[in-house]
Amino acid sequence: MLLLLLLFGGITAIFAGLIALFQYDIKKIIAYSTCSQLGYMFFSCGLSSYDVAIFHLFNHAFFKALLFLSAGSVIHALFDEQDIRKMGQLSLILPFTYICFFVASLAIMGFPFLTGFFSKDFILELTYSRFIIDSLFIYFLGIFAAILTASYSIRLIIFVFFQKGYSKIYKSHYIFFSSHIVECDLPMFLPMFFLSFASIFIGFLFSDLFIGWGTNIWVNSIYILPAHFSLIQVEFIHPLIKNLPVILSLIFMLFTQIIIFYSNFFSLAEYLNYNYFKKLYRLWYNFSSFFYHAGFFNNIYNNIYLYLFQLSYYSINKFLDKGLFEFLGPFGFYKLIYIISKLNNSITYNIFLNFGIFIIFLFNILIIFFILNILIYFYSIFIFHLSFFIVIISLFIITNYNKNLN
Repeated sequence: MLLLLLLFGGITAIFAGLIALFQYDIKKIIAYSTCSQLGYMFFSCGLSSYDVAIFHLFNHAFFKALLFLSAGSVIHALFDEQDIRKMGQLSLILPFTYICFFVASLAIMGFPFLTGFFSKDFILELTYSRFIIDSLFIYFLGIFAAILTASYSIRLIIFVFFQKGYSKIYKSHYIFFSSHIVECDLPMFLPMFFLSFASIFIGFLFSDLFIGWGTNIWVNSIYILPAHFSLIQVEFIHPLIKNLPVILSLIFMLFTQIIIFYSNFFSLAEYLNYNYFKKLYRLWYNFSSFFYHAGFFNNIYNNIYLYLFQLSYYSINKFLDKGLFEFLGPFGFYKLIYIISKLNNSITYNIFLNFGIFIIFLFNILIIFFILNILIYFYSIFIFHLSFFIVIISLFIITNYNKNLN
C-alpha cells in the first residue's frame, strides 16, 4: 500500500506539472500546480512521513492562496481576461501584484529559505534517505516535478508580466488601455500583503513545531513505525543531493526563459521545409496537444464517465430508488394500507348495512309483537266483556223463561 502511494504520488506530481506547463489559462496553470503539489504530499505519506505531508499542506495553503489572489487581481484588472497569451508588460502597471506573484512563485519552486523550501525539499530528502530502489525512483520523479514547477512558474511570470506578445495573433493589446488598468483595492491588498509575509517566513517559523526534533504537537495522533523513521539519515545526506532540486530548478528557470525569449525572434515556418523538422514539429505538437488537453481526461470524463453516470442514474434512481425500493418501501406500504383500508371499509360497510337491516327487522318485529299484544290484550278484555254480557243475557233469559213456565 505504501508503494502504491509512492508511485501514485510521484506520477501525479509529474503528470500535473506537465499539464500545467502547456496550459494558457492563468487559473488552470495554478490549479494543476496544486495537483502537482498534492503528489508530493501523497508520496510523503507513502514514506510514512505523515507529519511532513501535513507540514507541506500547511505551507502550501499560504503561497497557493497568494497565487490565486494575485491571479484574481490580474484577471480583474484585465476585465476578466484569463488567457496569458493576451497579457504582458504588467510588471510596471501592477507592481504590487507582480511582487506578490513573484514571491508566491519562488515559494512554490522551493527557493531557499522561503516557505516551500522547508517542506518540499525536506520531502525529497526523506525520499532519498530511505536508500531503497523504490524511494530513489520516486526521488528522481520528485526532482523532475520540481523542474517542471520551476518551468511553468517562470513561464507564467514572463507571459503575464514581461513579454510584449506571444505571436502576431495574440499581441499584448492591454498595454494600450493602461490608463484603465488599476491595482487591486484595499480588501485584496491586505490579504495579499499578509500572505506574502507568510509565504516568506511561515515555513521557517513553524518548521520546528511540525517536524522538529522532540516536537509534541501530534501527541499520539500520528504513529510512525521505527523502521520507517528516517529523520536521522536526512542529516547525513551529501550537500549536493540536498541542494540538487534547487540547482536544477534555477537552471531550468533560466532555460525556460531563454526558450521563451528566443521563440519570439525565430519562427518555425522557415525550418519546416525540411522533413526532419516537420517530423520533429509534429511529434512536439502531438506531445503538447496531449498535455494541453490534460491527457484527454476531460474528454473521457465528458463522453464516457458522464454517460456511465447517467446510465447508473437511470438504472439506480429510476428502477431501484423510485422503482423497487419505493414499491417495497413507502409507496408499496401506502398501497398496502390503502388496499387494506378499502377492503376493511367494504367489509365494515356490508357488516353495518346488514346489521342495520337486522336491527330494523328486529325493531319491526318488536313493534308488531307489541301491537299484537296490545290488540290481544284489548281483544281479550272485549271478548271477556262480550262473553260476560252474553252469559248475563243468557242467565236473564233463562230466569225469565222459568218464571213464565211457573
